[in-house]
Amino acid sequence: DQASGWVRVAPLGACGTDTTSAFSVDDNGAVYGLAYKTCSSYRAFRWTPKAGSMPLVPPSYKPNGQAVNTRANNASADGRTVVGWQEDPMTGQWQGVVWNSGVPSIVRAPSGEPVDEVTAVSGDGKLIGGALLLGEEPYGDGYRRKATGGKMEFVSPLPGDAAPARPLAMSANGDVMIGFSGNAFLSFNPGPFLWTKELGTANLDDFLRQQGTTLDQWYSLFGVGSVSNDGTVIAGTGVGMMGYAGWVLKIDTAFVCHPSNAAPGGGAKPRP
Repeated sequence: DQASGWVRVAPLGACGTDTTSAFSVDDNGAVYGLAYKTCSSYRAFRWTPKAGSMPLVPPSYKPNGQAVNTRANNASADGRTVVGWQEDPMTGQWQGVVWNSGVPSIVRAPSGEPVDEVTAVSGDGKLIGGALLLGEEPYGDGYRRKATGGKMEFVSPLPGDAAPARPLAMSANGDVMIGFSGNAFLSFNPGPFLWTKELGTANLDDFLRQQGTTLDQWYSLFGVGSVSNDGTVIAGTGVGMMGYAGWVLKIDTAFVCHPSNAAPGGGAKPRP
């Protein structure tokens, strides 16, 4: 900031020149991410100017008693809900983790299997979201669920070869989610998406063009990253004529078709 300039996030160790990587910040100014102890040992951490860097409690331990490697991807506005992943103690595969008031737990699909890394949390900290591991049912779906556990609400991927659907950010109450569908390098039809209960999973690029938004300078608003509390402002990194560039999108009003029993024949009627 103007008074302090850049403030270093205190390291817990190092891997060569790498020390800490910041992935999220809460409304109190606490920073969350990954902190190296050594090149083979790193932990999810929370940093504040007064307390410095503190590793989060790991959800699991290796057979030798050493804490597993973890990373924090995102945090709620008050910092009480943090999401990320751990490395499986035996295979090293990433498994989704949520920290509720500092207490970690592994996020599991209805089948009981661990999900992929957890990538999204609502501003109020009540909902989390991410992608299922490939092979789990429903295949290719993402999900959202209560941070404290419970039934999953599944998020369908975009049509074509664009699995899995991975929510990356949520509005304050989780009613609006943005994310990416597919593998950016291997899928035939990957793309950014916008999700609401009424709209479902919609390709963000196509949705904006249908609203009349000019995207001439962009091939795609590829890397969605953040959404405001009210869900009307989205930001990320896009691919365009001049390469990669940041963008901010403000959606004050959108016209979509919502299913309604009041519509003739059970169809849909437009509503702002």
